[in-house]
Parts: sequence; structure tokens; C-alpha cells
Amino acid sequence: MLSDLHLHSFNSDGEATYSELIQRAKALGLDAVSLTDHDTFGGVRDFLDECQKQNLKAISGIEISAFKDAEIHILGYNIDPEADNPVNRELGNLARARVKRIKMILDKLKKLNILISYDEILQYYKTRSVSRTHIANLMVLKGYVKTKAEAFELYLSPNRPAFVDFYYFAPQEAVDIINQSGGVPVLAHPFRINLDKTDLKDLVKRLADAGLKGIESYYPTHSNDTINFCKKLAEKYNLINTNGSDTHNIYDNLITNFETEQKTIEVLGLR
Repeated sequence: MLSDLHLHSFNSDGEATYSELIQRAKALGLDAVSLTDHDTFGGVRDFLDECQKQNLKAISGIEISAFKDAEIHILGYNIDPEADNPVNRELGNLARARVKRIKMILDKLKKLNILISYDEILQYYKTRSVSRTHIANLMVLKGYVKTKAEAFELYLSPNRPAFVDFYYFAPQEAVDIINQSGGVPVLAHPFRINLDKTDLKDLVKRLADAGLKGIESYYPTHSNDTINFCKKLAEKYNLINTNGSDTHNIYDNLITNFETEQKTIEVLGLR
């Protein structure tokens, strides 16, 4: 089985529509996919329904932002996106915190004579979850900066004049609420976390003790050595190895090893 279990759409910081993600999956010959937008289930039901119409296996997904010494993302699979469960209850708090943060960033930009409104972002991007990426893209379109990278470098990154910190779950808390909601928690792109190997090993141990079920071992920027390092950790703590491209639009051309391990297929119900 071939799968891509880490996709983003316009509902968070991606640009792709459901149709574009499905067309991409078909073109790559994938058998299964998961939409894992940041801190929102917005659109997941529609995506699952559209995949079913296109005879493409799909499972629900989300990527939850967490923080403990570094920003850490936890993927959650097979959670009912519409049920009254701990994840959905906490997402309400997170959504309100996200809106407050974005408006604070926009207020800071306004004082720097960069004029972008919250409603303007919603109107332009039709997103359910506004992020700094949307602000950066609009800054480019309005001529305030030349590139998205420049927007982050000059204004939106930590220690820059428009940066505002964000409310995060502790990673163990994210793992716990995913488990409480009947889901499968997986550590996303472990080598994008700003930790050395010793600290990463310690993180995986602590998360495994808290109920972590998998590691995203197969990822576009992971070398063979990195993949093997992750797989050894997964074996040590009886975790599944998942594979995801982290695609945000169909032009990303992000490719990973889409071959899905049998244990992963069974745990995630991808048969």
C-alpha cells in the first residue's frame, strides 16, 4: 500500500483544495491519504466524503501544535471530527487563542505602517484557521515585502517586531487528548524539531510513556540515516512508522517513501 498521511489544505496554512490533493494522490498512485491541517478539523468531513467518491481510502487527521523547549507537532489520526471529544473541546480554546494572536500580530504590523485586516485575510484565503503564513503571503501581494521568507525574517519570526507568542499544548497533553478521543497520536517530522539526537531520544521516550503510538519516520527531508534512526526508536518503544509529505500545495513536489508498513496499515485501519 502507498499512502501520504500528512497533507495540508486551504483550511490552515496550505493553498491546495481537496480536489487538488486528491488529484495529486491519484497521479502518484497512492492508495490512502489523510488531511492533517493545523489545529483544525475544518473540512475533514468534506475531504473524507470527496475521497470516498473518488475511490480513495482516507482517514481523519489533524496536526496539533505543542511546545516543550521547542515547537513540536503531534499528528492525530482516526478521531471523529464532529464528535464531542477532548480534542474538539480543546480545539475551541485553541481557535480562540489563534484568532487573538493573529489580531495582535496585525496590530503590531499596523504600527509599522503595514495595513492588513483580519477580515481581509478571511476574504482572500477562505481559510478556517488563519496563520502567520497567510499574513506573510498577503504582505507579498500588497508589496510590503518581496517574499514570504522576507516577511518572516523581518517581521513575523521570534524576536522580530510583529511576533506574538502562541498558546500551545504540552506535547504529552496533546498525546493524551488524542488517545482520550479514540485517536492515534504520532510525532510529526521529528528532525524538524530543534533538538539534538540525545534530546530527541528523551522526547520520544517521554511521549511513548504518555501514550505515543507512532513516529513520522518517512519524510521528504529525512536521509536514510535519519529514517533508520527513527525506525530504531519506533522499534524500541513499539511505535508505528508513518509516512507523510507535509504537502501544502500541489506545486510543493514533496516526495517521501509512500510505501506503508504493514503494522501501520493495521494500527490505522488502512486496509
